[in-house]
Amino acid sequence: MILNIFDNKYNIPVSFLNKVASSALGVLGAEKDIIINLSFVSGGKIRELNKKYRGENLATDVLSFKADFDSPHFLGDILICYSVAKQQAKEYNRNIENEVALLLIHGILHLFGFDHKTKKEATKLKEKEKEILGNLKKSDYV
Repeated sequence: MILNIFDNKYNIPVSFLNKVASSALGVLGAEKDIIINLSFVSGGKIRELNKKYRGENLATDVLSFKADFDSPHFLGDILICYSVAKQQAKEYNRNIENEVALLLIHGILHLFGFDHKTKKEATKLKEKEKEILGNLKKSDYV
């Protein structure tokens, strides 16, 4: 697995991000040679993209964009808004690394087709998030 990380000016440890992504991909039974791009973006940038692609004019925590071309390896792009992640971490009494881990997992699940448009879909997505987080907790990463 290759996790290309862009704009990590917030110093989230790369080894941590790789462990989270690797754990998620392992639980999902993904191929070993998957490539994902991860970018940390501003509130303004994620709001702009959220409006353009989802019609929602607000800053969100994470957006995922599945590759729009046929590639056996490149899965897509995940954008995490650090300022929203930081707010949510405080709100839910988590440290920022754990919040980013949850958002990265959430983004990966979207790249694999998980969604939360219906209650049934949301339940499946949350269950898979819990499974991946449980796997990470066993390894003392989250």
